[in-house]
Formats: sequence, structure tokens, C-alpha cells
Amino acid sequence: MKDTIQELADTKDTTTATDSISNLQGKVWLQKILEAAKRRMIFAQFAYETDLPGGTKDLALPIYTSNITDWVAQSGATGEGVSRTMTAIDNLTTVTFTPVTYRYGCAISTDVVRTSQVDVVRHAREQLSYYAAYSVESAIEAVIEAASAPNEVVCGGGATVDTGNTLDPDAIAEGLRKMRANSWFSEPARPFVLVIPAICEEALMKDSQFVNASEYGDQHVVLNGEIGKYLGVRVVTSEFCPAKTSGHAKFEVNGHICFMFKAQVAYGLAWGTKPTLDYEFNKLESEHRVFLDLCYKSETLQESALVLIYASDA
Repeated sequence: MKDTIQELADTKDTTTATDSISNLQGKVWLQKILEAAKRRMIFAQFAYETDLPGGTKDLALPIYTSNITDWVAQSGATGEGVSRTMTAIDNLTTVTFTPVTYRYGCAISTDVVRTSQVDVVRHAREQLSYYAAYSVESAIEAVIEAASAPNEVVCGGGATVDTGNTLDPDAIAEGLRKMRANSWFSEPARPFVLVIPAICEEALMKDSQFVNASEYGDQHVVLNGEIGKYLGVRVVTSEFCPAKTSGHAKFEVNGHICFMFKAQVAYGLAWGTKPTLDYEFNKLESEHRVFLDLCYKSETLQESALVLIYASDA
């Protein structure tokens, strides 16, 4: 009778004995799952955010994109019975939000739950919560990228197409100039924000001009994902800044689009139903079910308070 692990392993498989021995060795499982690619809400924290009241389908938000500067003054006689000239209020427009409902779910059999070394139901709930953040962030990014009349900055000075210029402090200054030229100014509650991808963050971290000017005092409240502040613009890193190939209209090389905007002014997010997770056990199918429901819509508001910055990757 063979009574050693080596002999048992050799009997099972003489060509990969080491692997066979390994399969016979005991394992200790940790129930903690290591998280990867956990999504952070970056764009959403800077949106003008509102909830639709019950019983409504749409939300109309009045905005104005300019001030009336051609008021007509009354001139001449000012005696009794002389009428003044009235000026029409014609600088208002409306942005309408119509939230869309999204429903997701997953089913896990009782046998899987029974035999698993980890809490699969909890893992499913976490994955759906991460996807809720992913879907909202993706929707906001798509809306502001598709804006019809934003300001634009192409890295490389006066170029119209980026030919290999990474993000630098000069591009931030140009974007800031375009914002202020449209009469937008940073406020404590509604600051200027620049959202960049990690590859552009690397370029800025290697630029001494940015690094020397972006240090904070002890009393500064750092936002989610924030890496620094330059010329009053708060710089934040997000994985949702879109990558573009050399075939894009603004790139002759591979690059990314960065977004500068005035928080709570450039775009908005309207909730019909904020994300909710629910659970039930389906006895008929003998399975655990996890559900995600949310209803929302994102729209641009003041596109003159939005700057798209095109920067190459290298």
C-alpha cells in the first residue's frame, strides 16, 4: 500500500507530480474579496443635482445664457400721461430633464451559495452598486463630451489638432481664460474644476510649474479624487475621461479629452429614483435574486461654462 503524498501524486500523474502534490495540500480561504476597478463618483459630485417630485415625468430648468444689455430708456417728455418704452424679457431658455428608468438584476442558485467559500450574494450587491456609479458617471461624461457649443483648448498653443502635446499648465491657463471671457468666475460653493485621466495626471506631476503651484495649506478641504489646485482651478483625476485614437477630429496621435467647468453650472443631473438595491429569495427557482433600480437623466446647462481640453498621451 502506498502511503506517502509523493507516491499518491506519482500514481495520479507522473508527468506533473509537483502540481499533483499541490492539489493534495490543504488551503485556507479568506472570505475577503480584493476589490479592483471600484468606481468613484467624480462627475456626479460637481453636477447641479435635483430630484423630481412625485407624479411628474419631466423637470424644466429655466436658464439664461446672456444678460439683457439693450434696455430702452424713456427719453424726452416725462410729464403726466407719457408712457415709458418697455423692453421684452427674451433671454430665458429651458433645459428639460426626462429621467429614464434602468433595471438590473442577477440570480444566484442556493447550491452556489451553499458551496461557495465567499459571500456571493454580498459580492453581487457590491458589484451592482459599483455599476450604478459607473452608469451615472458614463452618462454624464457622454453628455458633456457631446456638448454643441463648449469652449475648446488644443494642447500645443494655437494648434487646431493635437500633434503630440501632453497636458501642461499653459493649457489650464488657456481654459481658465476662456471661462472668464464668458463672465464665469470661481466661487467657494461652485469652483472651477478640471477633470483629467491618470495619464494626464502623470504629465502634470512631472511639471515643476504645476507641482510648485499646487500645494495646499492645512485648512484646504480635498475633494474626491483631487490632486491639486492650480490658478484657482481644482484638479481631479477620473478614469472616465475618454481616450481617443489618432482618427479623432482633434488628434493626430492617441490622447484623452479633459474637462474644465464651473461646478453646479455647466451640467445637471436629475433623479427620478436614486439607486436602490433590493433582495428576494425565489423559492420556486431556489435562487437568491438581487436587484438594482435607478432613474436619472443628465443634461448640459451652461455650455459656455464648459471647456474641452485635448491632450496627447505622450
